[in-house]
Amino acid sequence: MESVLPMLDIHDHFKWFACSQDVKYEKPSMEIFDASFEQAKFWIPDLQKDEVLHIGDSYAADYCGAKRFGFQALLLDRSDNPAV
Repeated sequence: MESVLPMLDIHDHFKWFACSQDVKYEKPSMEIFDASFEQAKFWIPDLQKDEVLHIGDSYAADYCGAKRFGFQALLLDRSDNPAV
């Protein structure tokens, strides 16, 4: 994660992110979503889980994991399928 964000030149647009290497859990584990939520609450103390939008390209890890934790979720389709 730390190498991908700078590579895409978007790292300056984020105040926080949770990296599985640091948290020691991967999505869809609740611990990774909880770590991200706790970091967000540092900046927005009264933030509620349903006010967070998680965007990802894995249905199981990103979409279902985020929804199960209580976040809103958006599934990014990278299939290039014109019917989607």
